[in-house]
Amino acid sequence: MTVAAAAPPVLLDLSTSEAETRFARQLALVVSSVDVIPGPPGLLESSVAAQLELLRPVVGAADAAIWLDDRQPGRLVAAVAVVERQRGVVRLVEVSDGEGAEAALAMGVRELLASLYVDMAVVPPPTPAPAPAPLAVESGPVPPDASPPGPPADSRRLALSVQGAQPVRRGTRYGGELAATFAVGDHLWIGPSIGAERGADGWWIHPGILAEWRLLVVGSQLSLVEHPWGLQVRPGLKVGVQHALRPRLRARLMVVGLPRRDVVLQGGSTRYDSGWVEMAGALSWVWGPMR
Repeated sequence: MTVAAAAPPVLLDLSTSEAETRFARQLALVVSSVDVIPGPPGLLESSVAAQLELLRPVVGAADAAIWLDDRQPGRLVAAVAVVERQRGVVRLVEVSDGEGAEAALAMGVRELLASLYVDMAVVPPPTPAPAPAPLAVESGPVPPDASPPGPPADSRRLALSVQGAQPVRRGTRYGGELAATFAVGDHLWIGPSIGAERGADGWWIHPGILAEWRLLVVGSQLSLVEHPWGLQVRPGLKVGVQHALRPRLRARLMVVGLPRRDVVLQGGSTRYDSGWVEMAGALSWVWGPMR
């Protein structure tokens, strides 16, 4: 027997994130009626049992409370709670962040709502006792029935950058870089990169390896330099930090160490001197999951 909710389910407003806004819009399309109310402070950081206690003043018996947790990079998690006098049920729906993730999450929540009300339909009467009946808590991930179309996008991303480099000595350069990185651990992304720059009396090509961990960026590059006086090959090791200016726009500042110093003398004077260190900056647009 299926039991209908005594009142429409409520969606708890816990943040101002774009993911929560998109999820609320998709949920309104697949659930007949959803009320949006402010969520209780500290809900996301609490244990399941504590969450149920926080929800009791917010929702009535047999009502469902829904909220989104997008704190984990690359994942979206929706929680659905049904709270009754004697017990409560909390279930989770989790999807990979990417194109269509909020729509898939909303579909999973709709299916979960139906199953939860069936589970809560028959509640045994409380046994007389001097102490109140214990609170039974059920929790666990429930995979959604619907998935975003296309291949999974949570393990790879592309970044296109405009960049510039300034050696300590002289020779400013400007150009761009394309990097393809892959998730190999918790917040760790590694992959190849290729850059091209113009300046310092020639063309510069930079194949290399790039690694990102949260705000930290490290990498290596092998600069192929086409100068008027010939072709030079110069390795480099770089380390720096990056910052998200917008959800997919990042700024990066790097220090590049040059194990090999290039010096060109012409007519008894120095025509070019790379020095041992140079500074580099970049603005990058990222396709794929953000961390």
